[in-house]
Amino acid sequence: MLMGMGSLATVAVQQPANLAIAILDNERYGETGMQATHTAFSTDLVTVAAGCGIADAAYIRTEDDLERQRPVLLEKSGPVFRVVKVRAEKLDFVLPPKDGVHLKNRFRRALLGPDGIA
Repeated sequence: MLMGMGSLATVAVQQPANLAIAILDNERYGETGMQATHTAFSTDLVTVAAGCGIADAAYIRTEDDLERQRPVLLEKSGPVFRVVKVRAEKLDFVLPPKDGVHLKNRFRRALLGPDGIA
């Protein structure tokens, strides 16, 4: 998101009703050695999104927040913008699959939870 903040201005101008953006922010550049990103300091992506004109922009900081916001992300008319703060972990470097349909379905399953209910 840091490398494409201009896309938020485009989203704000277009106001797509079927768009929810969820940024998973661990405040690190994982692929280059876990250096701190700008969001670890003063850059506030929610403020940037709101400043571009996305009215429904907020943080998700806890699991309880996530449970409350899940229906918003899945059902509310957009655009919706959420920054989900997650813990930074040093993980083994693994290239992700390149199958877009697989990635989309995996992400949707993760949002729905283990019981398949939003």
